[in-house]
Amino acid sequence: MTQGELNKYYFDKLNRSCTLLAKATYLAKALYDENNEIKKQQEDLKGKETNIETAKTGNKSIAISLTMNWIDSTKHDALMMSLLLIQYSFLEAIVNSIGLCTIKINEEKDVLSVGEKEFLLERRELFQDGKNRTVSSFRRLEEKLERYPELFAKLNQVDFKLDKSKYWDLFKATKKIRDNISHPNVEVPVGITFNDLLSTAKVVYWYNEVIFDLFKQCIGIDYEYARYESYTFHILLYLNKILHVDKINEIQDEKNRHETLLKSL
Repeated sequence: MTQGELNKYYFDKLNRSCTLLAKATYLAKALYDENNEIKKQQEDLKGKETNIETAKTGNKSIAISLTMNWIDSTKHDALMMSLLLIQYSFLEAIVNSIGLCTIKINEEKDVLSVGEKEFLLERRELFQDGKNRTVSSFRRLEEKLERYPELFAKLNQVDFKLDKSKYWDLFKATKKIRDNISHPNVEVPVGITFNDLLSTAKVVYWYNEVIFDLFKQCIGIDYEYARYESYTFHILLYLNKILHVDKINEIQDEKNRHETLLKSL
């Protein structure tokens, strides 16, 4: 396989992974719009409190509270959960893409050890009862996020070690929430907050940058980094606009600076 063919293979795998970011951006925008709609409904209800019949209860605040329950939170909760899950789907997709690219390179160079190949392929070769057997050996996401890029870098003769000093704790905390959703053995599911979504978005932004920077070091091509970075930035943007209404002008200024920066790339 020529280098050009390898580059096309890499681009295809990264592109298919990163299309999830476009969908995550759509969800973040939908959540932002939904949050604004809920606030509007709440304000409308408060404005109409004098029209609510309270004679039976004699307590206007109770009547208001009961009426507020009319607001259906199902859509809101679904958007919250979907945004967290799709961001984790991106992390799994992009790191599996790195694994596939590493396997493809090693088919040409064949320099990885047996243990390294088994790690990438998530299987082990055993000899039992006089026969060779292949058994599955699934790896945790955190293992892949750290080890797959290291093996990819090794095959491209680039020094790389994942820097876990800043965002790894956020990753572990939000992964626990993801696991509480996807693993049915958890007794009490943990609720998702906007801060959880923001933490996940920070992890996604960080890891996306790590991977694209690694590919640029190894291959010398940025693979449309500006477009995918724009997706991750806008997820952060919408969540910050929800969480920090008091800083909306500062957030808008940051958005303008970001757009200027992208034009220069």
